[in-house]
Amino acid sequence: EGSIVLAYFGFLNESKGGEELIRALALLRQRGHDVRLWFIGGQVGHSDPTNRAYLARVQALIRELGLEPHVRWTGFTAPEEVSANLLAADLCVLPYRDGVSFRRGSLMAALAHGLPVVSTWPRVPLPELIDGENMALVPPGDAEALASRIAELIAEPPARSRLASGALALSARFDWGPIAARTEEVYDEVLRSLQR
Repeated sequence: EGSIVLAYFGFLNESKGGEELIRALALLRQRGHDVRLWFIGGQVGHSDPTNRAYLARVQALIRELGLEPHVRWTGFTAPEEVSANLLAADLCVLPYRDGVSFRRGSLMAALAHGLPVVSTWPRVPLPELIDGENMALVPPGDAEALASRIAELIAEPPARSRLASGALALSARFDWGPIAARTEEVYDEVLRSLQR
């Protein structure tokens, strides 16, 4: 059995918990787990100059903890390659400091790929999220809790499979085809009620 591949998809900035992710990776490796981390996609966006400074801090932490051999950066890649990387990963880890939300494109991509996701409890409750069914949730800013939850999922392949199925089902709720069909049904009902 090979390494467990953790995927992080999207740009890095302070709100996305990169330092917690690196600390969790170090804890997992210290505890004997053969895990690797893939940063998929470009490293930083250009809208905020502090992103480069944050990237430098994350890279320095990787070096300081001796994790360079276990971290892979893909850089910008074609959509097909992003998809292939996501499909090759065992878990997607998105430890947002401000909590998970459906406005995150990286989250939606992971769900659409049926990738089990470990993220952080949302600030505002999202009834669609069911911890342990369609996502594994931990408190924001807690590398220890993040490492422990990942370790649980490494030890329990059926739990990962359940999260993968739940991710696909959750993703389907955001598919534009059914949304458009439901919207059309509402308009049809309104028109019928006006014609009575």
